[in-house]
Amino acid sequence: MHKIRLGIFCAFFSAAWPVIASTPPGPEAAVPVAGLAVGTTVATVVPKNTKIMLMVLNEVTTRTAKPGDTFVILLDRPVIIGNEVVIPAGLHGVAEVTSAKGSGGLGKSGKLVTRPLYLEYRGTRIGLAGEIRNAGAGGTDQVVLASLALTPWGLFARGNNGKLKAGEIVEAVIAEDYVPASAAQALAAPPP
Repeated sequence: MHKIRLGIFCAFFSAAWPVIASTPPGPEAAVPVAGLAVGTTVATVVPKNTKIMLMVLNEVTTRTAKPGDTFVILLDRPVIIGNEVVIPAGLHGVAEVTSAKGSGGLGKSGKLVTRPLYLEYRGTRIGLAGEIRNAGAGGTDQVVLASLALTPWGLFARGNNGKLKAGEIVEAVIAEDYVPASAAQALAAPPP
C-alpha cells in the first residue's frame, strides 16, 4: 500500500515539477503601484503612513525658537520591507517649528510644537507627516513654596521651556507612497 502511495506521489511530483520550477516567485512583498499597467508590481514601495523614528540633531527650545524656524533631523532606524533596506538610517531631513510659547511667570511652562517636513535621499525628498509636541515642566512647586514662605518671589517663578533635546528620538510617518529610485528605474525600463 505504501509503495502505491509513493508511486502516485512521485508520478504527480515529476509531472508537476516543470510547472513549479518555471513559476516566478510569488508577490508576497509586492505592492501594486497606482497608474501602472495591470499585473505590474514593485516589491519596494514604502506605503503612506509607514511609521519611522527620527533623531533631533541639535536642541530646539522655546527660549530661542519661533514659528517657521527649521532644524535638522536624522532617520534613526532604516525602513525595511521584506528583507530589503529601502530607506537607510542616517538620512538627513528637515523639521519646522509651528508653535513656540516660552515659559512664563507663576510657573507656566513653555510649549513647543514642531512637524517633520522631509528626508533627503538620492536627490529626492521623502515627504513626512506628524506633529511633535513638548511642554516644559511647570514651576508650580516653586510658586507654592514661595507662597508658603509668604514672599512675593513666587510670582516670578518661571516654568521650564519646552524643548526637544539633541539626540531625542521622535516618531513620524511617511506622507505619501514612496517608490525608491532603483524600483522606479526598473519600472521605466522596457520589458525584456
